[in-house]
Amino acid sequence: FIRGLWDRFKSNFRHNPDKDALIYLSVVVVAAVVSLVCILEPFLVPECELPSPTFFPFKNLKYDDSPCRRLRYGVLLGLTRLDADIGRRMLVAIVLAALIGYERRSPE
Repeated sequence: FIRGLWDRFKSNFRHNPDKDALIYLSVVVVAAVVSLVCILEPFLVPECELPSPTFFPFKNLKYDDSPCRRLRYGVLLGLTRLDADIGRRMLVAIVLAALIGYERRSPE
């Protein structure tokens, strides 16, 4: 079953099917794992106890200036909380763009 599935997947590539299929599959797996880590970041990272800096004369109430957002975590595969947040926003943008593109392409 798996051999047939792999052969059918390789048939999409012409020049060097084994190498191209392996590279393509590894890129898809890495993208899926990083996307999953970005989505699950609020549940994977423990609460941080580092104090926020207090040397700013004017505080922006909407900005999270916590130093924890710039710490790299092993459980996030070396990403910071800020990186994971940006990744989540990019994933939402990609999904919404695909939905809008599909809706615009569909016939009336």
